[in-house]
Amino acid sequence: MPLGLEKALRLSSRTLAWWDGHPVFRKFARAVWAELAEMERAGRHPVAINRIRHVLVKRRPTSTGWCRGCPCRKWRGPEFPCFVWHTIHCEAPSFFRVQPELGRPLSPP
Repeated sequence: MPLGLEKALRLSSRTLAWWDGHPVFRKFARAVWAELAEMERAGRHPVAINRIRHVLVKRRPTSTGWCRGCPCRKWRGPEFPCFVWHTIHCEAPSFFRVQPELGRPLSPP
């Protein structure tokens, strides 16, 4: 469990109270944060990882469980975790994989 997730996301006491009632969302956010921390410890593009974290901070939950950064639909955005959190969680392991060189012939089987 990464330390300081709540501090990094700058969650208010009301939002923390909401999180206490929604442990699945808290666990999900911690899993995403842990994945980024693991990639950072492995030395993979620390600047890009910090930018991803910045995007996630902008999309932190409100005290009522809505995403702060997503476009509003009838006075509120989608519920947390939004599409951005899900995408980063699913795609983070493949973000920094070494891509094969283009135009290079395939080796015979």
